[in-house]
Amino acid sequence: GKMSCRFLLGKGAAHATTNPSPVTLTKTLAFVAFDGTLFAVSTKDCKKKWHVPKMNVDAAPVYDHANKQVIVLRSDSGPGEVIAVHAETGKTVWQKKAGGGQAGAECMNAPALCGTSVAVTTVSQNDQMAYLNAFNTKTGKLLWKEVTVPGSGYVPKATYPLFTPKCEYILFGAIASGFAVNAKTGKQESLTLAPNANGIALQSAGKKSRTVSTSDGNPVQSNGL
Repeated sequence: GKMSCRFLLGKGAAHATTNPSPVTLTKTLAFVAFDGTLFAVSTKDCKKKWHVPKMNVDAAPVYDHANKQVIVLRSDSGPGEVIAVHAETGKTVWQKKAGGGQAGAECMNAPALCGTSVAVTTVSQNDQMAYLNAFNTKTGKLLWKEVTVPGSGYVPKATYPLFTPKCEYILFGAIASGFAVNAKTGKQESLTLAPNANGIALQSAGKKSRTVSTSDGNPVQSNGL
């Protein structure tokens, strides 16, 4: 369609392009410039509402409608952080370590929201370990002890958490296998998962297969969920 307005990021390659995908808020568009600056602009006239410099965000932000905040994962030289920013003011609401238990754990994946929980994954620098944490979206309180998953030589940075429709499980894992974690307790369930042509196949002995969709609309081929 016809372009209604335009927002210029600035001059120079480091500032003039966006990094991960933008997210649409209420009459606002939030996105991250290549230099790590988080911007919010009006969708009506493209005027800047606010910006937060040096966020070092590698994954797309997500919008928490219930609390009117943008949630992002920030990667630095130390452990990554999960940060909630007020959608109207750009001020930090809460800020927590994303997990990984070590300096340099990378936050390459977008957070996942479902109900009052936000799930985040981090990956160790040597790609040998993946870490899953969940926080209360309003307060940033850690919901349960970190789930640690060893990789058999490689844990892909592209793996991101997915909620099942009623927020019962969080799914994440490696290319050939993965894990289903109880979203309330953090306990790893006796289910394994693997990507297939339809989405993700969940295997549970003696259960009939059925297809469900995750909270972000992606199809998941489930077995016993």
